[in-house]
Amino acid sequence: MARRAAATLTAAFLTALAVAGPAGPAAAEDAPAFSVLVLTPPGSDGGGEEAAVAKAEQSLAIMGRSFGVRVDVTHDPAAISADGLSSYQAVLWAGVSGSVLDEAGRAALTSYVEGGGGFVAASAATVNAEPEWDWYAQTVGPRVVADTGEAVKKDVTLVAEHPSSKDSSTGWDSNDVWYAPVVDPAEIPGTTTIASYPGDDSIEVQTTWVREVGAGRVMVTSMGNDYDAWGEGDFVKMIRGGLWWASGTDAPILVRADMAAPSWPYIVSFVLWVGAIIVGGVIAVTRTTGRGSGASVPLSSKG
Repeated sequence: MARRAAATLTAAFLTALAVAGPAGPAAAEDAPAFSVLVLTPPGSDGGGEEAAVAKAEQSLAIMGRSFGVRVDVTHDPAAISADGLSSYQAVLWAGVSGSVLDEAGRAALTSYVEGGGGFVAASAATVNAEPEWDWYAQTVGPRVVADTGEAVKKDVTLVAEHPSSKDSSTGWDSNDVWYAPVVDPAEIPGTTTIASYPGDDSIEVQTTWVREVGAGRVMVTSMGNDYDAWGEGDFVKMIRGGLWWASGTDAPILVRADMAAPSWPYIVSFVLWVGAIIVGGVIAVTRTTGRGSGASVPLSSKG
């Protein structure tokens, strides 16, 4: 039994090495295209909205590694400070609700955005985050209210050409909990609507919009409330494009091969992968031999 467990652990270890690989000096030395600070609520490991936030963190981390973006995730609102924001070109709030910033934090975020920093608000951050702060309401507005109440699949359509959505499909299916703005964002001066979905009576409901606030750029999306939404490629591409645009980065969006893949030669990964398969095969043969020799092998733990 111990030998079998050891062999299984060895196989798992070799597979993990083959897939991941160690961080190499090339990845560490390359400067990121830009840096983004992600604020999410704590305890994002349950179901529902918590699962969606955890998936958002995972998707953003993968995006960062793949495209050379520094992504730092924090649950601490105190990170929103003049010093804390100074090294970031964009800030993203996902799943944030209620009043989270003190007066100093509000002043820091206001100065940051109006001074040229990028801000992206997703999911709950568009619903009831900072309910008593007029600047925030005007920056991300209009507020949104529940439309479906539960996750359902709807067709998302891009309704305007914009740098934030240039890599997304013109339309895609997304499973999400849907929220509708209390007024049409297009009615707010300086606002460009990016995406919508069909609501009741086939009336298009706006779900994503962008605007400039002072010298800063802001993207708002009421999407991202369900786990599945953050696994949808086109939605994540839109978030990626929104961050890129909001950050003011002129560099094109390119896959950073040295950061997305192991830094060591692929032949090493291949050898480790083959080794994992061999170990797995040995385990299978051992079990088969045990059965063939008349050893009693329980089929179930029931009873």
